[in-house]
Amino acid sequence: EYMGLCLSNSISNTGYQRLAESIRTLDSLNVLSLDFLGVTQVSAGVFWRIVDVVGCLPYLTDVTFGFGECRLFKDRALTRLASHLSSRRFISNLQLHLWGTQIGDEGIQSLAKAIPGMSQLTRLILTLGDTSITDIGLLDLVDSLRSLEHLSHVYLGLSGCRALSDACVEKIWDFVASNDTVKGFGINLQRTKL
Repeated sequence: EYMGLCLSNSISNTGYQRLAESIRTLDSLNVLSLDFLGVTQVSAGVFWRIVDVVGCLPYLTDVTFGFGECRLFKDRALTRLASHLSSRRFISNLQLHLWGTQIGDEGIQSLAKAIPGMSQLTRLILTLGDTSITDIGLLDLVDSLRSLEHLSHVYLGLSGCRALSDACVEKIWDFVASNDTVKGFGINLQRTKL
């Protein structure tokens, strides 16, 4: 089963809470795609309820969350999502669009800790542009990817991440060059100091 929704500011906090409750009942769902692009009118608690649905859906293989430009999506929400993802070993495709959010190293490090639990992950797309992540969080993330035996495609959108260093990017390239399973890799470094 598949569920894909593009959501907007016209939905109230109560409406989003009801949506989360409804999604939780779809226990045979395989693919979940929710896009909150630019949603600014909801409380941080609503994001928590939305990411909590991942913990209720045991058959998920494909997860996409679009939180781009959601300024209320912060490290705590990503940490909560990561705690649910860590036990979802059958997820093969994970896309998290987090550009323009208030994500920093704490959130990325929690995602890095969750990555090994998704042992069947083959495709990872992370758009982290215009966030406050630094080498610390990104290097932890890249190190965690080394544990994935099936990972074949990775995209890191880092446009506008101004706190990254050349040394960090070199370590990312080292990961790609030394990994036999990664067949496709993309990185966006526009508007960085590199």
